[in-house]
Amino acid sequence: MSRAAGDAAYLRLETSWGVVDVFTDGRAVIACSLPEIGDSVRRNFSLGSTLLFGSSRQRPLVKMADRFVRAALVGEAAPVPPLRFEGTPWQRAVWRVLQALSRGEVASYGEVAARMGHPRAARAVGAACGSNPLPLFIPCHRIVAANGRLGGFSGGLAWKRHLLEREGVTCA
Repeated sequence: MSRAAGDAAYLRLETSWGVVDVFTDGRAVIACSLPEIGDSVRRNFSLGSTLLFGSSRQRPLVKMADRFVRAALVGEAAPVPPLRFEGTPWQRAVWRVLQALSRGEVASYGEVAARMGHPRAARAVGAACGSNPLPLFIPCHRIVAANGRLGGFSGGLAWKRHLLEREGVTCA
């Protein structure tokens, strides 16, 4: 089901793991939610129909978001739609570094902190990853612990493992 209010629109994708919702404000994607899944979820993944809602003015943005989500869920590349995210200056800086990571590229929380000129701020990077409002669009699933283990993910470790495996990354 899809609903729209004013310039806002939302896209609902039915997956074999549950519903993925993507919210727009008419100009940019502003939020994305992933269903909680357990580690015992089946390994096969399928993506069903998408229902769109909003005026014809939003349709290009919603279609672009739909293409991106579909590609991300199977580990393929697609153009990133315009994004608008709110957060502290630190969070936004972390999220920009994450956006620069290529598909299949992983970095540790400490490596991200070092790239930002704050090598001792690994925990602060982790906190910013945990508050990411766009987990498919800002790829915090590509951030791992220093020992190569998965660390955390706002959608849960099953999602993180799935997304990384689809990008060709072997999970520890």
